[in-house]
Amino acid sequence: MKRILAVLNHFLNQSFYLLKKWGVLFLIILILVMAGIKRECQFQAAYISKKDALEDYDYMWNMLENNYPLLDMAERKYSLSMDALKENYRNQIDALNDKINFEVYYSLLQSCIKHFQQLGHLSVLTPAQVTNIIHSTELAEQNHGHAGLDQYQYQYRLCNDPFVKARYDFLEDLQEHKEQTNNVTPKGAGNLEFKEINEETGYVKIKSFNTRHLADDAQRLDNWFKHNSGRKNMIIDITGNGGGTSQYWQDLIVAPNINEELRYGFYYITQYGEETREQFAIDGVYEKDLSTQLDDLLYLPEIDEKNLQKVTYYGTASDTISPSGEYKNSNTRFFLLVDRGVYSAADTFAMFCKETGFATVIGENTGGDGAGLNVYLVKLPKSNLLIRFRAMHGLNVDGSSNIEFGTTPDVIFKGVSRKNVSYLGVCMDYIESLEE
Repeated sequence: MKRILAVLNHFLNQSFYLLKKWGVLFLIILILVMAGIKRECQFQAAYISKKDALEDYDYMWNMLENNYPLLDMAERKYSLSMDALKENYRNQIDALNDKINFEVYYSLLQSCIKHFQQLGHLSVLTPAQVTNIIHSTELAEQNHGHAGLDQYQYQYRLCNDPFVKARYDFLEDLQEHKEQTNNVTPKGAGNLEFKEINEETGYVKIKSFNTRHLADDAQRLDNWFKHNSGRKNMIIDITGNGGGTSQYWQDLIVAPNINEELRYGFYYITQYGEETREQFAIDGVYEKDLSTQLDDLLYLPEIDEKNLQKVTYYGTASDTISPSGEYKNSNTRFFLLVDRGVYSAADTFAMFCKETGFATVIGENTGGDGAGLNVYLVKLPKSNLLIRFRAMHGLNVDGSSNIEFGTTPDVIFKGVSRKNVSYLGVCMDYIESLEE
């Protein structure tokens, strides 16, 4: 029996040794293979054929013509000729070698799309923006779970597509420093600034509504609202706020300070193109919800018929914000400071305040583009670059273009020059006039 056990023990020891020996060898081989695959992917990501580049470029323009409702506005606003712009950059691509350095192709697309000056969020995503979408979605999931994140999940999946990642990883490796997106406050800079103006008036400056500020700012704002609950006036300054997510102002500002539901909405016009229909569906919009009777909008006093010429549908969108529980500031008057730097989700907050009366909006016309649901992403088929744009052209209550004119405040600064203007001072003057 002892001899059998000794033989068995020797066998097991030898087996373990061989397994360990070959296991390590297998691991080494696997690492080498994976490294080779990575190098091959990096090599493939570093180039694009001229044939693929031209096909990719033509797809981008065809997709924009069928989904992006602001081409005509861009022509009027920036004195562009779409035919000339399209032909110019196509000729530049066609003049390149058959094997094109991908950075060159990416730079040409960036240069082409920059002529639109981000009208309706139109841009070719940068590596930093792709990274921001991934990190923001992961952070939102950690803080709030998966509920209500379908629109973010769609973009998250696109950004994590292996072919998309290969291209953007290559581009990111070429950059010495990561770029900052327009609506992100640099890390380390405080997003909130609080002041006590006087015994009756409190003030908070909010620099960004970016998703990554939700968790940190929630408790600070909650404490501030509670601390100032006895004040007559609260001033919320969002000048220069380039947006982020409407969840920020809905959950952290409005919901804690209302005792009944507030609803706001707007008209929008759209082409409802094939390439964006899945994202429309995520937002709960289907063809049956849209109307082709664009003449219905002509009763709006400031509607511009030029904006209706190349779109097929119009629709309505609305949202309702419910009280979150404790009603902190029943006798407080809210004032919202805005300027041209207020954009996207920050502009949506200005629209909401003006329509519902939650706050008196003071300053100058915003930068706009808050009247829409989500900004959509489309992946180009050969380069795997991501194009971002607004597929809805949102309208203000009077029918004017929210993208072109922004939101007009309740109290407008009427000075000759904007230089060194203090909208806080304008607000305080207005508050004094209410007491007269």
